[in-house]
Amino acid sequence: MINRRKHTIAATLVLLAVFAILSARFCDTNLNKRDRATTQFNQAQADLEKKYSLKLDLPYFDKCPEDVLESLKVAKEKANAALDDLANTPLAKLNFANTLGRLDTIYYEVGNASNIVGLLAETSTDMDLKKVAKEAEAEMSKWYVDVAARRDIYEVIKAYADTNPQVEGTEARMLEDTMRSYKRRGFDLPEEKFQRVIEIKKQMADIAKAISINIDKANSEKTLITKQEAEGIPADMLESIATNESGDYLVAAGIFSQYQPFNVYSPKEETRKKVFLARQQRAMQSNQELIEKMVRLRAEQAKLLGYDTWADYKTEVMMAKNGKRALDFITDLSEGIEPKFQAELAALSKLKVEDTNDANAKIQAWDFRYYLDQYKKRVLDVDTTQLKKYFEYENTLQGMFRVFERLFSLKIEEIQAPYVWEKKVRLMRIYDSRNGAPLGYLYLDMFPRPDQEKYSHFAQFTLRKGKLLDDGTYRRPIAALVCNFPEATKEGPALLSLDNVETLFHEFGHALHTILTTVNYASISGTSVPRDFVEAPSQMLEYFVLDKEVLDTFAHNYENPNDKVPSDLLERIKKSQNATIATHYRRQFAFAIMDQKIHQEIQVGDATTNLTSFTNQVLKDVFLEFPENTSMISSFGHLWGGYDASYYGYAWADSVAADLASVFEESPQGFNDKEVAMRLRKEIYETGDSRDVNASIEKFLGRDFSIQAFLKRLGISTAN
Repeated sequence: MINRRKHTIAATLVLLAVFAILSARFCDTNLNKRDRATTQFNQAQADLEKKYSLKLDLPYFDKCPEDVLESLKVAKEKANAALDDLANTPLAKLNFANTLGRLDTIYYEVGNASNIVGLLAETSTDMDLKKVAKEAEAEMSKWYVDVAARRDIYEVIKAYADTNPQVEGTEARMLEDTMRSYKRRGFDLPEEKFQRVIEIKKQMADIAKAISINIDKANSEKTLITKQEAEGIPADMLESIATNESGDYLVAAGIFSQYQPFNVYSPKEETRKKVFLARQQRAMQSNQELIEKMVRLRAEQAKLLGYDTWADYKTEVMMAKNGKRALDFITDLSEGIEPKFQAELAALSKLKVEDTNDANAKIQAWDFRYYLDQYKKRVLDVDTTQLKKYFEYENTLQGMFRVFERLFSLKIEEIQAPYVWEKKVRLMRIYDSRNGAPLGYLYLDMFPRPDQEKYSHFAQFTLRKGKLLDDGTYRRPIAALVCNFPEATKEGPALLSLDNVETLFHEFGHALHTILTTVNYASISGTSVPRDFVEAPSQMLEYFVLDKEVLDTFAHNYENPNDKVPSDLLERIKKSQNATIATHYRRQFAFAIMDQKIHQEIQVGDATTNLTSFTNQVLKDVFLEFPENTSMISSFGHLWGGYDASYYGYAWADSVAADLASVFEESPQGFNDKEVAMRLRKEIYETGDSRDVNASIEKFLGRDFSIQAFLKRLGISTAN
């Protein structure tokens, strides 16, 4: 038996070795085909590139785990060599181009490689590649920390700044921001503290990677909902949910499109509660210790750098400027809608009392979405599901494209991509219709893949920023929309809810912000703007969704093209949104207040505060009570993936977007006013961070920014 086992092991090892070789060869063969196809595509752009002085190449996507590592290795080696060269620039020959301009180029080129890896980490269908990409992301984060800490580079940039160069506009802004960023990295600290800052940043990169992996795993976990538990839910909403051999549903509660049918439309409270708990317990065990450590490391770094709190550190470079102003902004708004919020809760509770015959019934955290929908149906005579038939996915997508083609003078066409990471991914090329010049590319990865741990929310990924190259050509941007819209089934087409449509317009707004840029430097082009402004250009586009004239250009019953969205239904929907707007925003304000309090009140030496209990208390105080056995903070990816101490930015940007939208609302042409739209394109979407965003806002408005439009939307008296 022993000898036979040895022979069996030996044979198995040989087979595994052969399989590995064949797999590598298969991967290389695909890679070569992919490389040839992409190379041929890029070569075919020569005429367009020459005509418009542009660079229109598509990136190469790594398909094998080893290729991910090799791509980043080559990118880092090239960047390190360029940085060494920059550090050795003769002090007598320093100028903007060979200092800040060169640094912009170095970060841009290595960023192009790391952006592809970041996308694959969230979207790849190859789990081995995904794992390697996640690990590579963390290693890249550490590399960026090391580069940002290079004193030899700092000395060159500082030497140039000390010459008091006569730069203006964008260049002057970049110089000022760069010198401030060096201070924020700790370059004026004693060496021991400076090294501790570097160490903390690397630790946080590792923790962020682990948190992200745990959330991805949790999002793929399934909750069993029996056929009996699913009774009462419209059948068409269950068509895309996986089932077992008994016909029971296997729900990935971390994917909102799967969570929604059971939490929003189930008449059974126990079913709503079951999926709610599954969603709010995601990564609870695996992430609690990690997020506790992350918050305290952030607090320690802020103190080392001379800031009272992490919130003060993060918001210094945003519109809010400090944590107190950010928290006051959100708190004031939250208090302002308190009367309306309580009135809305009372109205929802009345419905639950009717349903349960329990005079003491209260709205729980797992109830509010269901009773918001019921309130609209039973009290306001609004059933938003009636709108779905008007929003077949493909027609809505193309209709949205046509709307902004007309308003922003664009042309959007689908082209055959030489390579995509998943067979349903599509590629669009966007042109300026005034002169035919290509503006950039947009990949669309629009449907869920929970079993492959695809990114579970909705986002725009910037794959390449716009930049003026050294040879005088402008390299156009590339973006990708990564979404989780409902997919067509054998029973019928993919129909979008109103929320889905608003999300589609929102994410396309981010893509336009990336692609329409005219800024010469990558570090300040596109969406490289303050975090509390970056959502405004995308939130702005949501206002188009409920405009009757806009909708009539594309929205129709998929079974009858002559059946448009009824005006009376649209008006009732608008009124219903206003009737329940406080509940929506109190939830958002709760998240924002929770975020600010975490990053203002929990300090380095605080070893007693439990983050889950702390945040659950904020949710209870501001919104609704979450059960003790839940920890939404453990899977709240925003706070661990870049929006830390910045979640208030959604509401801040909302206030900006409301003011931007008011210009259309006051126009005789409404949201079809092309002159206003082109001014929006020029002053907001094209400018990036090449000037203070306040200046961009005022350029578009023709006046100072005002919060009045947002207060009016919230139902808060403008007199206050």
